[in-house]
Amino acid sequence: MKRISSLLFISLLSLTGCQTSKENKTDGKIIFSEFLVSEDLSNRVIELYNISNSNIKLDNFKLSIHKGSSDDVINIPLKGSVSPNSTYTVAYSGSCKELLDKANLVSEDLSIDGTWPVSLKKGNKQIDVLGDIGYKTKYGQNQDLVRKKSVLFGRNNFVEFDWIKHKSDDYSHIGNIDNPMNEDDYLIGPHLTEEDFETLFALNDSIGGGGAVKVDLNYTIDGDTTSFRFVDDLSEFGVRNTENIRYNAINTPEIQHGTSINADPWGYAAKNYTNSILNEAKSFAVSTSKNHELRETFGRLMCYVWISYKTNPQPSDYLLLNLLVVKEGFSKYNMVSNDENEYQNILFSSYLRNAELYAMSLGKHIHGEIDPDFNY
Repeated sequence: MKRISSLLFISLLSLTGCQTSKENKTDGKIIFSEFLVSEDLSNRVIELYNISNSNIKLDNFKLSIHKGSSDDVINIPLKGSVSPNSTYTVAYSGSCKELLDKANLVSEDLSIDGTWPVSLKKGNKQIDVLGDIGYKTKYGQNQDLVRKKSVLFGRNNFVEFDWIKHKSDDYSHIGNIDNPMNEDDYLIGPHLTEEDFETLFALNDSIGGGGAVKVDLNYTIDGDTTSFRFVDDLSEFGVRNTENIRYNAINTPEIQHGTSINADPWGYAAKNYTNSILNEAKSFAVSTSKNHELRETFGRLMCYVWISYKTNPQPSDYLLLNLLVVKEGFSKYNMVSNDENEYQNILFSSYLRNAELYAMSLGKHIHGEIDPDFNY
C-alpha cells in the first residue's frame, strides 16, 4: 500500500490529464474565468479573461444564455476591449455596489442562475461554455466558480473539474485571476482550525454542531467505519466513551458481513487502504456535519474523520480521511444536503466532489479498474 504522503503531492500534469484532449479545446483567446451567482440571485457576475498577449476588441463577441429550447436564447453583446492577460466583467444591474464597481459591462439581461448554460461566442462560433447546452444542471447554483490556472483555455463542452467552487459571497477574485487556493491545496482538501475545536460537537443528542474533538483509535473495521475512543466527556449529547464512527459523505464497497451482506469489488482494498492510514497515523479527531443528524440508521455517529502523522499536531496538520478515500477511488462522494462545513470559504462538498472528479479522471479503482483480488 502506498504511503499517504505520496498521494498528496501529485503533479499538476496528472491532475489535469483528463482535460487536455484536443477534442474538447477551442482556439478562443478569451475564456470564462469566473462565474458568481448568489442564493437570492441578486448578485450575478460572469468574468472573462484574455489569455493572449494582444488587445482584443469585443465588437463581435456575445454571451448566449440558453434557457431551454434552441429558440429560447438571450444574447448579450459585449462592448469595448480587453487588454492582454486581463479580465472583463459582466454584472447584473441589481448586483451590489462592490460588484458593479468592478464591472466593465452592466446588463439587466444577465439572467443566469447557475443552471442555465451560458456560451461565449465570437460571431456564431462557440469559444467557451458553462453548463451543458440543452440541459438544466446545477453546475454553478449559489456558487462562485473560479477557473483553475492549469486549464486556461476554452471548451466545446463543460468540464466541472476545470473549476474551484467557492461560496457565492466571496467576491475577492472578481477582476483578477489570483486565487488563494491553488490546485494542489484544493486536492489535499480542508484542514482543521482552532475554531473547529472551539465549536460545539453537537447541539443536542440528535443534531451535529459542526465542531471537532480529539479521539483515540479503538479498532479498525472497514473502509468507511472505525471505532474510536472519545477523549472528552460528551455524555450530555448521548455520546459514549467508545463509538463506531460512520464516515460522513462516503460509502466504500462492502466487505463480507456474515451471510447478510456480500463483499463487493474493491471492498477489501478500501478497507486495507483506510486501515493502513489509521495504523500509520499518530493523532485523530472527528467532527460533525453542522445542523445535520448526529447518527445514521444503525445508530452510528456520522462524522468527518481527521488524521495526523504528528504526535502533537496543530489543527492545520490534520487531513480529512474521508476525502483521501474518495481521491483514491474507493468511494464516490455522497452529497450532504445543505452542507455548511467549510474551510477557507470553500464547502467540504466542493473539496470532496473535486476529489471524486480527480479519481474519475484517472479511472481509479471503482471508477473503471478491475479488482484483481475479487472473484467476479
